[in-house]
Amino acid sequence: MAQTSGNHFERKKIDGEEYWFWEDKVGSQCGRERKWKYKVQVGDSYVQQETCPQGYVWYEINYYGTPEKI
Repeated sequence: MAQTSGNHFERKKIDGEEYWFWEDKVGSQCGRERKWKYKVQVGDSYVQQETCPQGYVWYEINYYGTPEKI
């Protein structure tokens, strides 16, 4: 299992499959330079964490697959 963190976390169903989307920056869960898309697998999880200095919440994300940079 891998772990990452990011902000602007969102869950969506696309063609019946669940996907997670989030943003981050190299070295910062509060940055918004990179955007990710991830197809959820059994055992994946996320936990809401603290608030970034910019005012939005960041999440700790645990996953088994491979996120796709979009």
